[in-house]
Amino acid sequence: MIAMSTSQPIRWTPPWREQEEPKPVYLLRAPSVTEREILEGELSGEHRAGIVYGFQLRAAFAAGIDSLIGETAPDDAARLKELSAQQAALKDGESLADDEIALLEAAEAVLIEHYPAYRSLIAQQQRREALAPIVAFQKWCVGVENLDVPFARDWSGVKPEAMAAIDPLELRVAGRTAYNLAYAGQHLGN
Repeated sequence: MIAMSTSQPIRWTPPWREQEEPKPVYLLRAPSVTEREILEGELSGEHRAGIVYGFQLRAAFAAGIDSLIGETAPDDAARLKELSAQQAALKDGESLADDEIALLEAAEAVLIEHYPAYRSLIAQQQRREALAPIVAFQKWCVGVENLDVPFARDWSGVKPEAMAAIDPLELRVAGRTAYNLAYAGQHLGN
């Protein structure tokens, strides 16, 4: 679904509630480019949840490997960095061997525990994953139909008490849909 208007909302129903009568509906509005960038600025600034790009994670992974084992086990460090580069270059449907994936996952777990720069990026990525849909919902949900919630908006968007009355999973999925409207199907992050 690609929104064509920033003023006319789309009607969205959670897929698992399609059979209900009357069907619950969220009215989601696509933002303008400026509104989208304001949201990105809010996520980056206020929430410290800016986009974490794959190249940033790979650079922090390599730096962490060098810092933690580069001098004592240079061959192991080189192998881990090589595997990380191979994984990044994989195409859809391709995969590393199970033992290579396990090795990378173990290295990532050690970096998260012992290398602050990598841990910080992972934390930022997790904050973004949790907050982007919620903030997008708050800003771009303009109404509901057939839902027994005290829906209300103010200058900042949907009021917190209205959001609190919505099932958390449903709120996140509706928010992810609202966020996706901002990019009309584009993918960010790698």
